Amino acid sequence: MEVKTIAERKLTTSFVTSVFISSLFASTFILNSSEDAHFLEVFFGMFILYGIYIGAIVFIYGNLVSVGLEYLKKRGFIKFTWLYILLHGLFGLANGLLFQLWILGLLGMIVAILYGSIDRWLHARTRKRKKIWMFNVVSVALVLLLSTHSQLQRQPSETFAPFTEKDAVATVTKNFTVQNNVFPTEVGVWEGDIRDYHVERETAVEPLGNEKYIVSFTERWKKADEAGSFARYYEVDRNGQKSKGFEGEDPPYYK
Repeated sequence: MEVKTIAERKLTTSFVTSVFISSLFASTFILNSSEDAHFLEVFFGMFILYGIYIGAIVFIYGNLVSVGLEYLKKRGFIKFTWLYILLHGLFGLANGLLFQLWILGLLGMIVAILYGSIDRWLHARTRKRKKIWMFNVVSVALVLLLSTHSQLQRQPSETFAPFTEKDAVATVTKNFTVQNNVFPTEVGVWEGDIRDYHVERETAVEPLGNEKYIVSFTERWKKADEAGSFARYYEVDRNGQKSKGFEGEDPPYYK
């Protein structure tokens, strides 16, 4: 029964420690990042990344060390709680020694001291026959709280004006030419004669939603009974444009 109680306490301590530190690091990353869009995706992505690294160390190395220290404490070699916690911190320095980075050693020491403190707290609760499983639920709630707090504190690095149909057309027409003849740089139709052909060049735009548009350039020509058309299509948003294909045949006056 005692072994089961110790295992439950160590696993709960590992989970609570890993979740708290990972969510804290993810929040710090977000607050110092220039990323504004997809906030929650970035936060939970970093939380999982930190969680995998920190969790692996805490669950494997941290638990082995803690079980060993608890054995020594039960045998009377460690008489004081503060010493028990401090020894956790000293073993946490191993991460920095392994990678030869003092910052990792410092962080490892902080995480280990947190682990030791939570472990003693839960130990006191189990001696009073109080449940400790709810601390896992509290840890998950903490993640949600920190993600919400970070989002509220986060100030967008830049506020964009709406990307309009006019902006979409301007994005394409600033570089779009056909045989040195420019289509209208705004929605509308140009008419004229080229080599005995009556020609219409039309610039049009169709909204797709979410500030995304299809901009089309259509050229129509006619001479007596001869007529035809050619059109190009572009999908445009504030990040740029991409071709969506074309239809029709090349105008005969370009040959």
